[in-house]
Formats: sequence, structure tokens, C-alpha cells
Amino acid sequence: MSRPFDSLTENLLQAGVAPRHVRRYVRELEEHLDDLISMQNERGYDGEDATLRARALLGSDEELAEAMKTRPEFRSLAARAPWLVFGLVPPLLVFLLLAGEGLMMLGVWALLPGYHRVAPEWLHQIAATWGMLANLAAGPLAAVFLTVVAVNQRAPWRWPLFAVCFTALFSAFTEFVIRLPRHGKLGEIGLGLGSDNATLWQNFGRFGLTMMIVLAAYALLRRQVRTLA
Repeated sequence: MSRPFDSLTENLLQAGVAPRHVRRYVRELEEHLDDLISMQNERGYDGEDATLRARALLGSDEELAEAMKTRPEFRSLAARAPWLVFGLVPPLLVFLLLAGEGLMMLGVWALLPGYHRVAPEWLHQIAATWGMLANLAAGPLAAVFLTVVAVNQRAPWRWPLFAVCFTALFSAFTEFVIRLPRHGKLGEIGLGLGSDNATLWQNFGRFGLTMMIVLAAYALLRRQVRTLA
């Protein structure tokens, strides 16, 4: 079921107005429209007739949209600086996700009694599995997040496509390593960029996995947007 300002909402989002400003503006318009409908009811109009009269008093979608489009402070960061959101944020986001996952693993180790000593074998297995999952998950999580941002803000497809491909490629060749202390060996945690012949196909496999997840997420989100429109 469509709402009175659905087309206006879509118009503003496509014009680059930040979603939070669009939501607030539409909420204010809905409240104002309710007041105008009440006024029409008091004048003897009711039902659809009162709604149409109130909507006409409020102004056309073009007039209401223009009031927001002419205010540059209402534009989203993705619209004002797409190179920042879809160019510089992707590698930073992957790095932060991997660093956060590493800190979580170290936090588990630190909570164990005598954590400063050699870690038990079962924790080594958990750390190895955690590192593998972190490397697999960071790229898709970052790329899906950027996809959600792009769809919600109706960003032109060129920048999001670049961001997703860049994120998938960067994360595929970024290795997060965590090793807890063993007998005679110190622990280490590291983040590196690169590959060798032994892991090259694994890297491309991670790239393909990320792209499949993102394409599925994009199709689902776009379908939802069309349903709501």
C-alpha cells in the first residue's frame, strides 16, 4: 500500500538528500497533512475528498522536493563526496573489521586464567578457525554494508560498483593472522596484503564468494525498494 509521500521520498533520495533528512521531512509533512485533513473535516468534507483538498493545499511533490533540493546541507556525504565513501572507506572498513575480530580473539585469551602463559591447544584451534572465518567474512560484510548504503541513498551505480569490486579484491588479498604463544614461541597478530602461488587461487575464490554474496544482497535490496515504491 502506497503512502502519500512515497514518490516524494524517492525523488529526494535520487537527488542525493540524506535519508535521515528525508525521513524527518516526510514525517513533518505527514503531520501537517493530518492537520489540514482535520481542517477540511471541520469544513464539512470527509474521506478522499478531504484528503485530496488537504494535499492540494500542501503543494505538489515538485514544490515540496525543491525546498529540500536547494539546501546543500541536506545532501548526503555519499552524494557530496562519493570518492570518499566509495573509494577510501572500503579498505578502511575491511581493516577495522579484521582488527576488531582480532581484538575479540585476544579478549577471549585475556579472560582466561594465566593468559600470559602458553595458550592451551584447544584455544590455538579456535584462534586458527577464527582467523580463517575473519578473512572470509570481512570482505562480504564490508561490501554488503556499502551496498546497503548505496541502495538506501539511491547512489548512481558506478561508484557502488567500484566500491564493491575494490572491497572484494582488497579483502581477498588481505590476510589476517593470529597466533597465540606456544612452548618456545611468542604469539603474534598481523595484517598483511599480498599473496603467493600457494594461496593465489584461494584469494580469487574469496573474491568470487564476496561478489556472489553482494550481488544477492543487491538484488534483494533492490527488490525491496521496488516493492515499497
